[in-house]
Parts: sequence; C-alpha cells; structure tokens
Amino acid sequence: MGGSFISIMLSSGQIKIDMIPKFWKKIWDEWDVHGVILLSLCLQIFLIFFASLRKRTKGFLPRAIWLAYLLADWAASYCVGLISNNQKAHSTKTTRDHLTAFWSPFLLLHLGGPDTITAYALEDNELWLRHLLGLIFQSGTAACIFVLTLHDNSLWFPTLLVFVAGLIKYAERTRALYVASFNAFRQSLVPDPGPDYGRLMEEFYSRRKAGLPAQIVTISELGGTSDAGSEYWSQGPNELEAVRKGFFFFQKFRGIIVDMIYSFDDRREIRRYTESKAPEEVLEVIEVELNFMYEAFYTKVTVVRKWFGYCNKFISFTFVLLALGLFILEEKRGLDKFDTGVTYALLYGALALDTIAFVKLLFTEYTATLSLESQDLKGVPLFQRSKMSLLRKFNDKMLVGFLRWKKPRWAEIKEQQQPADYKELSTPVLYRRWWGSISRYNLMKYCLEMPVHQKIPRHLNEKPCIERFQKKCFKIVLSAQGGFYKVAHLCGFRDLIDQWRFKEDMPLPKDLWRYIFKQLRERSSRVCGEDAEMFRRMCFVRGEWAIKEAKLHMLMPFVDPEEVAFDQSLIMWHIATCLCYYSEKNNGEHFDERDYSMILSDYLIYLLTAQPAMMSYVAGIGQIRFQTTCEEAKRFFSRKSLDLITDRRERLEEACQGIMAVLEDVAPEHLTSEWSISLLFDACRLAKELQKIENNKWEIIGAVWVELLSFAAIQCKPTAHVKVLSEGGELLSLVWLLMFHFGLGNFQFKDPRTKLLIGKVVQ
Repeated sequence: MGGSFISIMLSSGQIKIDMIPKFWKKIWDEWDVHGVILLSLCLQIFLIFFASLRKRTKGFLPRAIWLAYLLADWAASYCVGLISNNQKAHSTKTTRDHLTAFWSPFLLLHLGGPDTITAYALEDNELWLRHLLGLIFQSGTAACIFVLTLHDNSLWFPTLLVFVAGLIKYAERTRALYVASFNAFRQSLVPDPGPDYGRLMEEFYSRRKAGLPAQIVTISELGGTSDAGSEYWSQGPNELEAVRKGFFFFQKFRGIIVDMIYSFDDRREIRRYTESKAPEEVLEVIEVELNFMYEAFYTKVTVVRKWFGYCNKFISFTFVLLALGLFILEEKRGLDKFDTGVTYALLYGALALDTIAFVKLLFTEYTATLSLESQDLKGVPLFQRSKMSLLRKFNDKMLVGFLRWKKPRWAEIKEQQQPADYKELSTPVLYRRWWGSISRYNLMKYCLEMPVHQKIPRHLNEKPCIERFQKKCFKIVLSAQGGFYKVAHLCGFRDLIDQWRFKEDMPLPKDLWRYIFKQLRERSSRVCGEDAEMFRRMCFVRGEWAIKEAKLHMLMPFVDPEEVAFDQSLIMWHIATCLCYYSEKNNGEHFDERDYSMILSDYLIYLLTAQPAMMSYVAGIGQIRFQTTCEEAKRFFSRKSLDLITDRRERLEEACQGIMAVLEDVAPEHLTSEWSISLLFDACRLAKELQKIENNKWEIIGAVWVELLSFAAIQCKPTAHVKVLSEGGELLSLVWLLMFHFGLGNFQFKDPRTKLLIGKVVQ
C-alpha cells in the first residue's frame, strides 16, 4: 500500500516488508542528488562566514561549526557516490546525466573546503595522509564520471575546467593539513647551527702556516646586545605596530610550540621590549601571536599566502568563471529549469566563495605584515621601489580602520557589586582574537548545591516594574531545569551537567591582567647575569618564593614541592582562599588582591576539573582528590542544615564559619584516616595560619596564586595551548606567552657559551 508507512507484500512464499512509503522513495530517487549537493553548498557558505568565530566564543556556536565541518565532508563524498551510481544505472546518457556529471567537480571544490577552516582539531592535521587518499579516490571517481559521459557531452569542456579547479582546491587543503602537522611544522624550523667551526679552524691554521698573527678569542654570548627586530617596534600607526610586533615574535619564537630552546640573547631581546610597554599593549601583541598560531594550524593561510597560493586562486577562479560563461552560452533545450537553477547556484556559489575568501585574505593580520617582510628595498629599481612604497602606504591606510576594531576594549562596569573603577574586556565578538573571558568553578558552591545558572539575572533585580512576572517565569524555568538535571544524573551524565551548572564565566578584568603582568615582571627582574640556577627557580616556583619573601615559614609545608604535590597545593589553597574570602566583609570600594586571588583560585580549579588536557601534569590524581574532598565537604554540610538559608552569600559565610569552627576543638588528623586523600581539613589548617597574618594577608595569597598560575602555564604542554585556541582560548595560554616575553620560558645558556673569532694577536 503506497499510502502506509509499512507495506507487506507476499510473493513466492516470502514476506517483504517495505518500511518507507513508495511516495517518499520516489521523491528521494528523483531529488537525492539535488538535495545533497545544495546541502553541501550551504555548508560551505556557513563555514566560510562562521568558522573563524570558534576562536572567539564558546558554547553552542563551536558545536554547530563542528557539526557543519563533519557534514560538509560527508555530504560532498556522499553526493559524488550518488552521481556515480546514477551514471552507472543509466546505460543511455541523457542531457540530465551530462548535467549531473558537470556537478561532480563542484564537489571537489567543496571537499577542498573554505580557507577559514581546514582542521577542526589538531588531530585532523595528523591525518593528512587520509585526506591525500581521499583526494586520489574522490578525484578518480569524478574523473570516471566525466569519462562515462564524454561521448556526446556538450558540457565536457566546462566540466574539465571545474575539475581542474576542484583538484587545485582539494590539493590545497591536503597540503595545508600536511604543513600544519607537527612533524612538518618541526622540520620547517631550521635552528641556527652556530659558527662554522671547520672553516674557522682551516682559516686559523692557514694563517699560522703563512706566518700571520692569529688568535682565537672566546666571547661570552651574554656580553653582547641584540637589537634584531627593533626596527619594526615603532613603525606606522599603533594598530599596525602591534600586529607587526606580534608577527615578528611569532616568526622568531614559534619554535616554542615544538619545544625548541632559545639562547639568552633571544631572552634579553624580547624581555627588553616587553618591560618597556604597558600591560594592555603587551596583551594585544600576545593576542596577535595566538591568532597567528591559530591560523597556522587550523586554516589555509600558511599555504594560500605564498606566491603559488595566489596563482592557484587565480587559476581556479578563472576556470570557474570560464565555465560559467560557457554554460551561459550553452543551449538549454531539454534541461529542466530546476536543474539549470541548481547549476547556476553551484557556479555563482563557487565564484562567491572564492571572492569572499580573497577579500578575507586581504583583510587579515597577515596582510598588515607584508611590508614588514619586504623592508629591504636595496637593489630594487627606483620606479618599482616607489611603486612598492605607494602600495605599502595604501595597504597601511586600508588596514588601519580594520585593525582598529580588533584592539582590546575595556568597558567600565557600573554595578552595585563592583567597585567604581572596575573595567573588563569587552571587545565585540566579531573582532575578538580570543574568547576574552575566564571560567570559574568553586568547590564551596558545588558542595552547597549553588548552581551559577540558578541565580536570578541582575537585570531582573534592577527594574521593579515587571520583575514579578519575569521572576515567576524564571523560577518555572529553574524548576524545569532541576527536573532535567535529576534525570541527567540518573542517566550517568552527572559530571558533564555539573560542569555546566557550576561553571561561571566572566570577562577578563583589566586590573587582574595588570596584576599578573606586574607580578611576572618583578619575578623576571630577579634573574640577572649568568645565574642559571636562579633562572630555573624563577621559572618553576609555585608559591614558595612569595612565602620566603614574606618570611612565613609556617606556610612552607603547603607549597614545598618536596612535601606536597602540585594538585594538593592547588586544592588546599583554593579551599583556604574561599574560607578567608567569605569569612570577612568587603567594602567593595576597590578591586584588589582579595578579588584577584578568588578569581585565579576558581579559574585554576576549573582547569583542573574541566580542562584536564591543560592540567595533564596533575589531571589524574588531582581530579580524584578534588572529588574526594567534595564528598567530605558535602557530608559535613549535610549536618549543618544550610539548605534553610535562602541568601547565597549568607549560606557561604555560614558554611565557611562552620568549617573554621571545627579546628578550634578537634585536630584534623583525628577526623581522617591514613588512606584518605581528602584535603578539606588540611586546607582549614592553612586558612587558620593565613588568618594570623594581619597586614598583608591578601598580598601574599595573591602572589602565591600568580605563582601557581604561572607554574601551571609553563608545565602545560605547548600542544595543549595550541589545541585550546580552536575552542576560544584560555587565560592560561596568554600567561604562558607572557612568561616567555619576560624570559621565563625555554631559555638556557649555550654550552659552550662562546663564539670563535680570528684576528690579530692583541699585545
């Protein structure tokens, strides 16, 4: 029965069940190629406009981009197979078969993908061989379709043109994946081999034989100065200057991604520049460096911006344009109007995608660096030199307006909960170079069941006109969410749901960035001369330096690497910071070390629980310790009836005071067994010690948290920093590069730290 969803036919004693109605099967057989190829075109349009937004935001949009990225490859490959099957099914080729054969090369263009995304994750770059096989087989299938319809096919020449253009695009993507793979990236970085020892010794002995005075002089590399790149530090408008500085440092120090080690000459060079700039200027330069890292590993920019990349773009665009002209001149007799419309959509779509890609390539930060790459005009004819100079000035003026929108913007927030001078990062989404926010995860709020997403929004508390209705609706939504959470917990998605419920996002505060900058600059200034041991200590301190400076030796057991692991120290200091923070009142007049400490504390706990790749140094046992500590805290809070307190702040204060009161009567070791790895009451002991500090308690706590943050940044694998760039980026990656800018990265003395020179003997 054609109208039913399940039809049963009896023939020769066999039962055949047809699950799909014949009507729908007929529609699918008739329009399958049309639907899939138009879906492929729509996915390409979506990706070229929105793929770059995944480095600027988190949440739903990156997931949508991930889905579109996977569907784009599937749709193009599947459609090639559909066209191939249809061609084989028809022994006599019709004009429609010739037209669908003309469509198949467009799918190679789609498989080549837009310039804005080649890989969604770093692992995609390592699978470049798979894409190479896909290039061979998909182009082979398209070629077979073309050959099968070659007889009496009036569209054979436009089909050939589009086939060549599609082959170029697909090969371009495969090469971009190969170049971005870590082996190829490492091989592209040729380290300096040092002085030519063999040539110098030959010259030295030849001078000795000739009776000429010669001497080998050893010069320490630390004695010299390096001004390489300084000519780019103050050129052009501020917008171009930041981009050129960022590109220069990216080109010079991109080897840190593959763990290359640099000399102290390089350290002195980048440190001298960083110390001479304001924190906001350095933030913009670091954002530019991270943006170049993102484009090098996730887009086609590295391949497209070469001279052969521009040639490939010109050839593919020209060939598709010629194919459009030939199709317009082609006789349309016997062709369905809808089929003709689909063909025009594919042709105009391909031209539009190439045009948009070229415009995007012009308005990129790479374009702002073109004049930087061609500073030396010596030997160039005068006319050509003036022409290049005019082009450079035109590019600069054109890009200044574009780059001005991408500068970090700080908005002043005027709320009752915030101090008067509070500013936070507020760059518009379309112009951000990274997410620009910090995620926070608080152990106390998690244990007290105080989800961030169950707070009534601030604007509902500010306007007393329509709050009642809005609050009722909001509470209904919250109750529905509570039921959903219970079902999700029963289904085994508790950890995933809790990470979303208790995670709080806030824009990066301006004063917090300045505070981190100041702390790292002071630490960097302590490394001087040839004290390599001091340099290593400054790079890998995790709280002990700040405590030694304050001469608070009773706190050393909580940070000493020989006594406590990093994850233990992290959890204990987090709980102790919470206890100190909620046990005292804050006047809210200034955004100071107290707030910095709480934000960094929550942020590092978020990394420990939700970003294990970035905290791989402690991720395994650290997460277990965190969960064990949470269970003990929940058990403790369940006896205090804190659920009766409706005010969130008051509930936190009562919880902290309850924990602190336990230590007045019973020692913590009496409440835990030998095998327990809970850190709740050890953290209480730390909080009690911190409460004894009268004057500079929060200055010490803030300095400890900056050291813990910098230690986590330097211990995080560079691949993890690059990987998170495709997910919006993290503050930890900015701190990682900031440490490198202050010379607290992979620098070391050369061994031997000498250079060989030959000259006259000095008497």
